[in-house]
Amino acid sequence: MHFLDVMQISLESLLTSKFRNLLALFGILVGVASVMLMISLGSGARSMLLDEFSSTSMNTLIIEADITNKNRVPRWFSQSDLMLIEKGSQDIREIVPINWWQTLVKYRTESVYTYVLGTTYNFTKVVHLKFESGRFFTSLEESSQIPVCVIGQKVKEDILQTEEDVVGREVQLGEVKFKIIGVLAKQNDLNMGFTGDQKIYIPDTIYRVQTGNYENEMVLLQHNPQIKTVQVQNQLKKLFNLKYNYIPFLVTPITELQDNIKMLTTVLTALLGAIGSISLVVGGIGIMNIMLVTVTERTREIGIRKALGAKKNYILAQFIIEAIVLCLTGGCLGIGLGYLGSTIVNQLSPIQSKITWETIAISLGFAVGIGVISGLYPAWKAQQLDPIESLNYE
Repeated sequence: MHFLDVMQISLESLLTSKFRNLLALFGILVGVASVMLMISLGSGARSMLLDEFSSTSMNTLIIEADITNKNRVPRWFSQSDLMLIEKGSQDIREIVPINWWQTLVKYRTESVYTYVLGTTYNFTKVVHLKFESGRFFTSLEESSQIPVCVIGQKVKEDILQTEEDVVGREVQLGEVKFKIIGVLAKQNDLNMGFTGDQKIYIPDTIYRVQTGNYENEMVLLQHNPQIKTVQVQNQLKKLFNLKYNYIPFLVTPITELQDNIKMLTTVLTALLGAIGSISLVVGGIGIMNIMLVTVTERTREIGIRKALGAKKNYILAQFIIEAIVLCLTGGCLGIGLGYLGSTIVNQLSPIQSKITWETIAISLGFAVGIGVISGLYPAWKAQQLDPIESLNYE
């Protein structure tokens, strides 16, 4: 008897109990779909979070108040601190203050609350923006306090509610009307980084007049790429220590932030995959149960085959193949279900699940692994049956 003969016998055996086997593979189907969907969600979250900061130059440092020090009151970054960096470090190319302001945006009868980002004209030298139309504001517009703004796609859709070019129209922020000079290309809805569809950008000078805030929540520093980031980081810490006798600010390289995101999302993906695999294990237990019932029902058949000279290894292989085929069939159907679930999630959630060939391979690998494990004990039990006792089994 050859392997192909064993395969044929296994498939014929599976077809004799179609409905029962269909119920058995249903657990694997749901399990594989769960694993696939969970892993793809983790991968999608990783990709979207990294995209939030991918537009920022790699030779960038983020400075913000150290709110982790419970023994001191957080100190915001002042204009004198900006001057300190400008004079004290020759390796800094660009200094970009960033401040957030959540306010009501009005256009005719429409209004919505959104985030306004007050920054300087050189923001685009550090963060690379993609425009659908228009441009960013200039140094002259900033210094002259000209009320101009750049808006994201979500703002355009919610407030102006048109697909036409809106450059030149006016929106009201607070009590001041701002002329739209640029519209960003569509990005994503997470609104976590320095870019996003829900943001409005205005000149730093007007932001300060509107809010009365002359300190800075965050500052982006772009350093000379020929200088190592850690050197600039240590240099800045020394400057702050000399001025305050301690370091009141967190100085974080953008690369460190991205590494933290990668580590966090890797753990999240593994956790989601583990949660999804629970249903796969339950499905495997169902397969094992069905295979044990099958061995009991076919005890006499096994006895006849052994009496005719079938080797133990062929009996073992037959039942393992049956379990693998069941799990593999459930796995393939599960991939289809997982893809459908992923499509629905992408329509309903801002986090876009990301199905890759790696995700599919992992899901199928799990299915085959469960098939081998689930079929091993029933196959071993069938292999050990005594031919004479099996022939007398009723």
